[in-house]
Amino acid sequence: MIVGVIRMSIYIYAKTTESTNQFDNIINQILDDEQYSNPEIFISIENRRSFRELESIKLECSSDDIIVISDISVLGINDAEIVNQLEFFRTKSVILVIKSIPSTYEYGIGQPMNQAVLSTLLLSVLSSNKKIKQISFDKQQKSNAGRNRIEFPDNWDELYEEWQNKKISSK
Repeated sequence: MIVGVIRMSIYIYAKTTESTNQFDNIINQILDDEQYSNPEIFISIENRRSFRELESIKLECSSDDIIVISDISVLGINDAEIVNQLEFFRTKSVILVIKSIPSTYEYGIGQPMNQAVLSTLLLSVLSSNKKIKQISFDKQQKSNAGRNRIEFPDNWDELYEEWQNKKISSK
């Protein structure tokens, strides 16, 4: 009987503000697992507000592949985008490893466990009640913005009427 080795890829997806060295321990843990021997490793880095590379990775990957990210916030700018991304990984059975969430890799990187964790994350994001953070204002800061206040001239009414009649301009 011939036992086939799974040919898989590991995609590391990071933002330009992140160091790819942070993923070394996770990659080594994956490589220690015999079923993931000799994978191709791809690194994609893009701007914080761009997601083209992530979409490209999603088009290329299969259910045998692993995508590694640093944090769930890397998946989208808002909760709706993050929910859509998590839903993609859950329904397509693509393994998503999130460095800041050890349960996605700590107990082995397998489909059933990963899918369970992603489902839990999805429910958590959907049911989260985020508190609105109030912006504190510096009491010494002026509340008005724009030009400095000036005094009205003594003949203001005359000047205003001339301006309305287009005899003078605001300059």
